[in-house]
Amino acid sequence: MRESAIESERDYQRYLDVCTVNRRLDSLFNDLGADLLVAIESAPDRAVAAANDVLSRWRALFAPAPRALSTDQIVGLFGELLTLQTLLESSPSATDTWLGPLGKPHDFVSAAGDIEVKSTADPESNRTRIHGIDQLDRIDERPLFVQWVRVRTDPTGESLVELALRISEAVDDRELFFERLAAAGVTPADQERYPERFAVVETVTIPVKDSFPRITPDALGRVDIALPIYAVEYSIDLPVADALTPPKTRELMAKVAQGAAQ
Repeated sequence: MRESAIESERDYQRYLDVCTVNRRLDSLFNDLGADLLVAIESAPDRAVAAANDVLSRWRALFAPAPRALSTDQIVGLFGELLTLQTLLESSPSATDTWLGPLGKPHDFVSAAGDIEVKSTADPESNRTRIHGIDQLDRIDERPLFVQWVRVRTDPTGESLVELALRISEAVDDRELFFERLAAAGVTPADQERYPERFAVVETVTIPVKDSFPRITPDALGRVDIALPIYAVEYSIDLPVADALTPPKTRELMAKVAQGAAQ
């Protein structure tokens, strides 16, 4: 960013000159330009300060995350983004349902049902780690589903940040999307930090029925113990045989995408 001036025989005008050197961010740069114009128009007497406020906010949004994700976290976030991509096919407002980065028990929350995403790069096992007694517990009687995503490393595949940038083109609130992405530990500035490329092997959607293998608060409440239980983590073999058919999965995703986040 720099200040420029254009002078003619009759006029002298100062301009704000803003550019990006990363061509992959051209579309996002248009959003930045729009924010700048609105801010300056709203406060013409303090145009420089208004422009700096906007640029500071965008810089904070796109600053590199303070710590790197582990391999398991990379694969997990990749699976969440793939699920969000599917939801966006039904509604560009589906980012509202993506609450996992905010520390909610389930990754996607909607009036039509919740989705917990589990991802793996293991080519064979259906075993996954469950974190806490709330992760597979239904909330407010809403249906709960596990989205099981299997990926493999593939040099012709897509990196985590590339997937995020592609998804950002489909949302109707990109600032919200990048806020959630940053809360998950990644920003577009992390492209070089996560060069791994992945290809999708399979995705299945499994309803969490009463017979689903899980530990819940109700189940612990029936255990005769003298001390409270904290920080429960355990592994299960997912019942993939109970997965929804592709038509049922598409129907579910459309309903979740169009439901308001709670």
